[in-house]
Amino acid sequence: MNEQDSTNPQPGIPEEFLHTLVALEDTVDEPKQWLGRAMSVRVDDYLVLIERLRKELPQEIQQAEQIRDGVDERLDAARKKADAIIAEARANTERALEEARARLAELVDTSPEVQLALTQAKDITTASQQDAAQSRREVEAYIANTLAELESAVVHKAKEAMSGLASLEQEMARQNPRQRNS
Repeated sequence: MNEQDSTNPQPGIPEEFLHTLVALEDTVDEPKQWLGRAMSVRVDDYLVLIERLRKELPQEIQQAEQIRDGVDERLDAARKKADAIIAEARANTERALEEARARLAELVDTSPEVQLALTQAKDITTASQQDAAQSRREVEAYIANTLAELESAVVHKAKEAMSGLASLEQEMARQNPRQRNS
């Protein structure tokens, strides 16, 4: 392998995979010599490298699938958390409303205290509704942010997988141009 091969020229493709491709290329491009005669490629060496490529590619696909599954799990967890926050906000609002109604029911007459209590009940109801609306906005923002992050991660991994497959196909086509023409 020469010096320029020591860095990964193709981000997203694992170095082990690229090393195997280079070894495959070296096996074909650099025939062995024995007693001053060039020998052809050893089919066994070639087949071993091809088998290694076959094993490495499914591992990369499996890693991408595991990442996708992790994204799905995090998305489900985010949805459950959002549902719990919304349910808690609704319960708090209902509880505040019930407390206000209970206080009003205790007051029997129309004294200034009752009027004050009615005003306070309206204020509590309004504040509870505002709190619930704010909680909902925060939950929706959290969900939107989480979904955007998950989408970005999935798109990134899909691009890496597609790039790796395209590079492999190009490399294999370059290695064996006769198969392309037939």
